Amino acid sequence: MGDYRSFYEALKAVYGPSHQVQSPLRSSDGLDLLTDSTSILTRWSEHFQNLFSANRTVQDTAMDRIPQLPLRDELDEIPSLEETIEAISQLKSRKAAGVDSIPPEIWKDGGPTLHIALHNLLVCCWEKGKLPQDFRDAVIITIFKNKGEKSDCSNYRGITLLSIAGKVLARVLLNRLIPTIAEENLPESQCGFRTNRGTTDMVFVLRQLQEKCREQNKGLYATFVDLTKAFDTVSRTGLWLILERLGCPPKFLQMVIQLHENQ
Repeated sequence: MGDYRSFYEALKAVYGPSHQVQSPLRSSDGLDLLTDSTSILTRWSEHFQNLFSANRTVQDTAMDRIPQLPLRDELDEIPSLEETIEAISQLKSRKAAGVDSIPPEIWKDGGPTLHIALHNLLVCCWEKGKLPQDFRDAVIITIFKNKGEKSDCSNYRGITLLSIAGKVLARVLLNRLIPTIAEENLPESQCGFRTNRGTTDMVFVLRQLQEKCREQNKGLYATFVDLTKAFDTVSRTGLWLILERLGCPPKFLQMVIQLHENQ
């Protein structure tokens, strides 16, 4: 029960893989319908470049509310082999590879020799303070949201496929960031994107509030906010400033920034 992957693999075995048809796209001004592959690829490139490079500002008053915390110098220490192996073990299997076509299973099952080689590469990057472009190069896959016109780029969700080796470094950074910075500063009210918590916890809280208000014959008002392209349009410069104020030291912060630059 619940093994949907096996179910769909069985369907593919019987009926064969599905064939994706390339949908025509509207030009940026909406006047022309693009049908040839070259024009469609150019339109996608234009769409994502505009989306990711939009000018986003953070108000100074918002930044002023964040106090400058002491630097957590331990975050700048060179990653250990144990950290690298732990990050590799946390990779999810059967996920798409990046531009290097190396799937996560290769890194997970490659054994000590491959793990040590990757660790040495990460240490070299850390000491030089520079990441290879391969860690940042990505393939963007578009998935239709099943609402609106298929010819509108805004009705698609972009899925970024990154190098698995770069993901290992990102996991090393995240494993350091969560216990030292995130858990010490995130409010108790946030349950999304946190270990051993989830949005179902807040659904439970909301239902409890509903029951209590009903028992006491009181009104309850709830506001649902849906931010358009929230993850794509966040101010990265603002994020770096926030991490700096929360105590991220220069070397660690530079690694985070480089993973997001020149993608």
